[in-house]
Amino acid sequence: AHGRTALALAAARGHTAVVRVLLNAGAPINARDAAGESALQLAISASQVSTVDELLRGASRATGGAAAGVLMPGGAAQQTHPVSAPDTGRGENHGTVGTAGGGGIETSWAELLSRATDSDIRARLLSEKRRREAEAELCAVQEAVEQKQTRRRIKKEMAAASREAEARAQMEEAAAG
Repeated sequence: AHGRTALALAAARGHTAVVRVLLNAGAPINARDAAGESALQLAISASQVSTVDELLRGASRATGGAAAGVLMPGGAAQQTHPVSAPDTGRGENHGTVGTAGGGGIETSWAELLSRATDSDIRARLLSEKRRREAEAELCAVQEAVEQKQTRRRIKKEMAAASREAEARAQMEEAAAG
């Protein structure tokens, strides 16, 4: 039916339990039909609230659970931490839902929100967008802390190596003299 996957068909018709089974079985969440529509886009257009929830959870699981984030289209093949996409110059964030590299749902938040005519779906999408942006910020802070700790450790190791070299030189000088 229009080149749609079983996941897309189940999503469009609101068969949430089937969507869950397919996602757990490894169905490709980013698959597109002939018109370029993803399962999430179809579920949003059909106002299938519980199916949208399941697909958002599935996107999160596909991208590593808590590591799901908002990424810029065409990002690195394997993102370890989510990042917020920069402004496109049109006054809106066009990051994608998910990650580049196989997981997630490669669709802009703006596009998804524009499809959402159901207020419950719109609220869930906005909540998920905010959650992922906050998570991206936390990941960035964690990465900065880890980098600082690494720099401190390297500095301490270099100082220790310098002291050892100086002590060796003094012992050699004392042995020679």
